[in-house]
Amino acid sequence: MDFDVGLDPATRDLPVVSRLISGLDLIRQRIRVRLGTHEGEVLTDATKGMPWAAWFETKEPPVSAILARVRREIEAVPGVIRVEDLAATFTASSRSVAITGNVRTLEGDLDVCIGATGPGNFSFTAAVRTSGALAP
Repeated sequence: MDFDVGLDPATRDLPVVSRLISGLDLIRQRIRVRLGTHEGEVLTDATKGMPWAAWFETKEPPVSAILARVRREIEAVPGVIRVEDLAATFTASSRSVAITGNVRTLEGDLDVCIGATGPGNFSFTAAVRTSGALAP
């Protein structure tokens, strides 16, 4: 069984009091870290990370390219079987992209909601779906 230190979801940093996570919590964290890492942020490999800034420098972000890249990044996370019902919308008035979908994993299902606004703002939520109902 894989496990890791649970990061603080707000800061993506080590918490004051550490705890080990595994299962869906670990998969959720890995997705959050993978999608929340900006291109050029990893000092050892400038090609790692998402090109959020480049996408939002254009008048209208390339929603289909964003959606395809998000799918590839999520599918590359250990424990993910497939991504289903992934959809994205762009709202011009707020210059934001909202992405929703379902992630099938070896541990269960995650409903994901990913938001990006402008070059530097990124948010991610993933709720565990059990028997059709969402649990935090």
